Amino acid sequence: MSLAKRRVKEKTVQEKAEDDLAMEIARAEKEADDRFLAADKRAKDEAQEHRDKTLQNMRQWGSTLFLFPMIPALFGVVTICVVSVVSNTDNRQADGNLCNGGYLNVYLLLSQVLAYFFLFGYGCMFIGTKIQVACWKVDFHCSKLSSIVRFYIVTVILGVGINGFGAWALATSYTCSEPLNTPYTYRVAQMEAAFFWMSFICSLLYGIWFNGKKKIEAMAIEKKKRELEDNEWEAEEAERKANAQSMVEVDQGGDFFSKEAE
Repeated sequence: MSLAKRRVKEKTVQEKAEDDLAMEIARAEKEADDRFLAADKRAKDEAQEHRDKTLQNMRQWGSTLFLFPMIPALFGVVTICVVSVVSNTDNRQADGNLCNGGYLNVYLLLSQVLAYFFLFGYGCMFIGTKIQVACWKVDFHCSKLSSIVRFYIVTVILGVGINGFGAWALATSYTCSEPLNTPYTYRVAQMEAAFFWMSFICSLLYGIWFNGKKKIEAMAIEKKKRELEDNEWEAEEAERKANAQSMVEVDQGGDFFSKEAE
């Protein structure tokens, strides 16, 4: 073999190797691009699903979580004002001692603190912001449903504990309602306990009813969606069967054009 032919052959082998390498690189780049596009699409789908779920939860619970507590917030203001007046005018007996060791006064003070806590948290849902406390950044912008639910859970737990103590204090301090003791303190404590337990029971019943109502609505929407999907699938299946039947008829009757010619 001549030197020229050998060089041409070596060049051809080199070009083939370069082409194979370029094809391998192109294939690897295409696979990487496909994986990136698939991951990007999956991330977008997950983000869209999360947004849709958040919007659905907001439509389901937003109005209740933001508007229903307005009544407890109003009575929270009444609690702060009335307890402040009673604690400074009717907190001692004629001999200067606190009735029954001051259990009613402790209960009213705790109710007042709980009212401040609730009003502060409720206000953060509308006008909360981020503030710097020493070395920590505290976010008082309570706008997410999860944060609102946690705030209500903490408030209810504190309220049940405080008003459980208040129920015991009222049961053991009946003598404080006598005219010579602290009748106004006792009546205000009764009002506070009655209002809390009434609000707690009504809120619990309303939450159960509202949750059941929304679940029924969601089930109806899901049922309608499944029916639409079933109807679309049946239509596609009927179309496929019709196409298959037409193809079978054409095969059995021979060529379509020859049949038309006859």
